[in-house]
Amino acid sequence: MRHRAMRSWLAQTDPPRCSSVTTPEMSDVTRGITADHIALVRRLCDVDISTDGGLACVTEWQLDPETGTDGSRLLVVDCEDGAVTSLPSGPAHTRAGRWSPTGRTLALLGGDAESMQLWLWDSAQASMVRLTDEPAGVAGPCSWSPDGRAVVYPRAMEASGQSFLGARAFTITGDTYKVDGRDVTADRATVNLQIHSIVDGSVRTLTSPGSIDSNCTWSPDGRWIAFLSDRDSGPTWAAGPALWLADSVDGSLRRLTDGIGLVEAPAWSPDSRSIAFIANSNRHNHSGNHEIRAVTVDGVQRSLTAALDISFGICVESDDARGYGDATLVWRDGAGIFCGFSVGGSTRIGVLPTGDIGEDIRPQAVEVVSGDRTVLSFAVAASTGRVAFVASDPSSPGELSVVESSGLDERILTGRNDSWLSGVDLASVTRVSVDAADGTYIDAWVMTPPGDSVAEAPALLSVHGGPHWPTGWRFSFENQRLAAQGYVICVSNPRGSQGYGEAFSRAIVGAWGDRDYLDVLAVAEYLAGRSDTDAARIAIGGASYGGYLTCWAIGHSNLFAAAIAENAVTDLRSYALTTADGGAFIAEDLGSLPWEDPQLYVRLSPLTYAPAMCTPLLLVHGERDHNCPINQSEQMYTVLRRHGRDVTFLRIPGEGHLMVLEASLERRRQRWVVLDEFLRTHLTP
Repeated sequence: MRHRAMRSWLAQTDPPRCSSVTTPEMSDVTRGITADHIALVRRLCDVDISTDGGLACVTEWQLDPETGTDGSRLLVVDCEDGAVTSLPSGPAHTRAGRWSPTGRTLALLGGDAESMQLWLWDSAQASMVRLTDEPAGVAGPCSWSPDGRAVVYPRAMEASGQSFLGARAFTITGDTYKVDGRDVTADRATVNLQIHSIVDGSVRTLTSPGSIDSNCTWSPDGRWIAFLSDRDSGPTWAAGPALWLADSVDGSLRRLTDGIGLVEAPAWSPDSRSIAFIANSNRHNHSGNHEIRAVTVDGVQRSLTAALDISFGICVESDDARGYGDATLVWRDGAGIFCGFSVGGSTRIGVLPTGDIGEDIRPQAVEVVSGDRTVLSFAVAASTGRVAFVASDPSSPGELSVVESSGLDERILTGRNDSWLSGVDLASVTRVSVDAADGTYIDAWVMTPPGDSVAEAPALLSVHGGPHWPTGWRFSFENQRLAAQGYVICVSNPRGSQGYGEAFSRAIVGAWGDRDYLDVLAVAEYLAGRSDTDAARIAIGGASYGGYLTCWAIGHSNLFAAAIAENAVTDLRSYALTTADGGAFIAEDLGSLPWEDPQLYVRLSPLTYAPAMCTPLLLVHGERDHNCPINQSEQMYTVLRRHGRDVTFLRIPGEGHLMVLEASLERRRQRWVVLDEFLRTHLTP
C-alpha cells in the first residue's frame, strides 16, 4: 500500500540543449520498452468494491505469450493493506466480479475462451461454486438483488438466422448485418435476462429471447430491474438500445427512452424512483456533450447537467481497449451522482450533488479524483462512500487505488506492473500549449526518448482517432516502444476533441480537414522548431480518423518525411455506404448523407487529393474492419500506385477496426516488423 506521490508534468518551452550529444541508435537506449514487454503489461479494469469498502475486486488482463491471446484473472484486494487474495483454482479465466450486498460473496464470470459462466466465491470459506451452465454462456456481469438472495444476469443465446441457401450464402433484408471484427453472416446472436435464486438454485426467464439485453441493474427496493435493450427496434441504423424496466416479480416490461439517443451506465436513485444515465439526443452524435439525465419509473425524463459544459463518460484514449464504452455512474444516498468526465486530456471522478429530479446539478460539484491522469474504472462503497478506482498516467498502465469520498486519504493498493517497469527507462512526457493559426491553444504532449538527450532526433506526430476521443495523460505502450528506438513522439488534441467544451468538439462538424488539420499542422511546426528534433525527419501517423487526417495532411503539405495511416477513412462517400452503421455517424458529423451533398463528400475526402501526395505512405488495415472497411485503404493504394508514388500496403487478416487495441500477439508483431522498418527506411539520415 502506497500513498500517491503527486506527479506534475508542467507545460514548458523547448528543453535546453544538453552538452552530451548522441545519435538515435537503438543500442544507445538499452533499457527502453521493447516489443517483448507487451506480454508483461497488466491491464486493470472493471472495479467493484464491497458495501463497507473493505474489499475491492478488479479484473486484470494480460497477453499470454504461449497462446498469443488475452487472458483475464480476477483479483480480490484488501482496501486497508493492499493484500491480494488469489481465487481458488477453477475456471481458466475470471473477470467481472460483483460483490453481494453483504460484502461476503462475490459473483463473477469464469470460463475459457469459448464460454463464460456465472460463479460464486465465498470470502469466508474461500470456496468457488459454479452457478450456471448456459449452453452459449453468460454475456456480461450480473446484478444482485438488494437482499442478496438472487442475481440477474444476461444469458447469451445461440446465433440464429442460418440461411436456407447453405453455408456462407444468405440474403440480407435488414439494416445491420456487419459486426466489426467478424465475418459477415446472416446469424444474429441474442441475449436475454435470467434470474437465478441463490437460496434454492431455481432459474426463471425475465425477458424473452430475440433481442440483445444488457447492463442489468436491480433497484434498491428490489421491485425493478433496469436494463438496456433493442427489443422494440431490433438492429437498425437509426435506433439502438433503449432503457427498459422489468418488474422483478411478474416480468412486465416498460420502455423509458426512445432508443434514438445514447443510453449508457444506468444507475438507480437511492429511493428507487429514478434512474440516472449518460445520454444525448442522438447516439451517432459524438461531437456534442454527453450529459447526465434522469428518468422516473413513470417515464418523466430531464437533463441534470444542461448548465454544465462538460461531457460525461468520455475517457482519454490510448492503445488498449479500457475506457471505451464502459462508463460508470453511481447514485449514492446523501452524496449525489459519482461520475467520470474528461478535462484537458485527463479523466476524473466527480460527485454531482442532486436534489429533486426537477433540479439541475449545482455547479459546485466536488472532484474526488483529479490531476494529470486518466481514470479507467471506478466503484463506490454503498455504506461508506469509499471509492476504488484504476488510474493510468504516462508512467503507469494503471493500478488499483482507493480514496475517501471527500477526496482525501488516497492510497495506491497494487503494484502489478512495478516489477517489469523497474527494469526499463521510460520516455519522459511534457505537456505543451501550441498556438494554432487562429490563436486557439492546442494541448500537446511530447515524449522524449529515455537515456541521454539526442540532438535533432527523428519525430512522429501521432493523431488520435474518433475524431472526438481525446488523448493525453495516459500510458501508451506503443509510444513508449517507439520512443525507446530514438523517436520523439508527440500527441495532441486538435479541434474536435472532447474535454475542452462543446464548441471545441463541434468545431469540425461539417468541416473535417479544416481547423483540425490546421491545429495538427501547428503542432507539427512546433515539433519542427524544437532543438531536439530534426525538422526534415518528422513522420505523421494515426488510426481511423487519425488515418484520415494523416492522409489529408500529406495531400495538403510536404512537411512530413513519411506517413502511416491505419484503418483509415480515405473516401467519405464509399465509407458512408459500406460502414456497419450505414453512414449514420458520418452523416451526423458532416451534416448530410452522400446523395444529399455529394460535393461535400468529394471535397473532404483525402482520396480526392491523392494525385498530389508525394510523402511515402504506409497503409495498414484489418481485413475484418467493418467500421472503416478495407476498401478505404485499397482505393488509396490503387490511386497512389497509378501515380507512381511510394506506398506500402499491409493487410492483416482476421482483425477488425480495433486491431491496435485487441489484436493477437502474432498480428501485433507482424505490424511492428513492417512499421518499424518503414520508419527506419524513411527517417534514417
